[in-house]
Amino acid sequence: MKKNLLLFLPAFLLGSFLLFSCRKDSPTIVNGTVIDKITGEPIDSALIKYTITHEPSIDGSANVEPRYVYSDNTGNFFIENIRPLGIFSVQKVGYVTKGQVGVKNENVNDITIKMVPNDGLLSLRVENLLGEHDTIFLAIYSPTLQSEADISGGKVKLPIPILILVNGQSYAQTIPLASDQDVTIYWDFKPITYSTAFQSSATIVKNDTVFYNISY
Repeated sequence: MKKNLLLFLPAFLLGSFLLFSCRKDSPTIVNGTVIDKITGEPIDSALIKYTITHEPSIDGSANVEPRYVYSDNTGNFFIENIRPLGIFSVQKVGYVTKGQVGVKNENVNDITIKMVPNDGLLSLRVENLLGEHDTIFLAIYSPTLQSEADISGGKVKLPIPILILVNGQSYAQTIPLASDQDVTIYWDFKPITYSTAFQSSATIVKNDTVFYNISY
């Protein structure tokens, strides 16, 4: 009996090893810190949006659960889950929204997220002087938004891409943007495309307001 048990034991141990090695229960851990890219100072109360991917639904559709966590007063946050997870945005008032952040699942991730401050202002004024058109489409392209917040595609639409103004009306808005960059202001009387008719640029200055006027 003892001999049979000794013969059985290696097979049992091998089977147990294969069983446990195939289980996908290694947790994904994120030890994160959010800081100001310019000063290096920690950023508290930044909103980190992430997702947990569960098993597919019965109908085969994706089963993704959104979740949220805030950085503490030292800029730190912690996420742990045995399901695949991904960080898709980091937000804080006064900073450019950070787009997707790479996370290696079933690993410990020590990451530092550097956020760019919106420390310049674009004061935009739109005036309908002639009354020939009552609708314009308007957007701003920011190189910083393109590189930092990939979910935006670099575009700021104000406040929706369509402004409806009748003769003599005006619209004004001040938009916070990252400084030391040239932004493109483009507009048209039809939906904006890569061949939009009207384009010009403005240089955003740190801690200052740049004024830009559109009249039509």
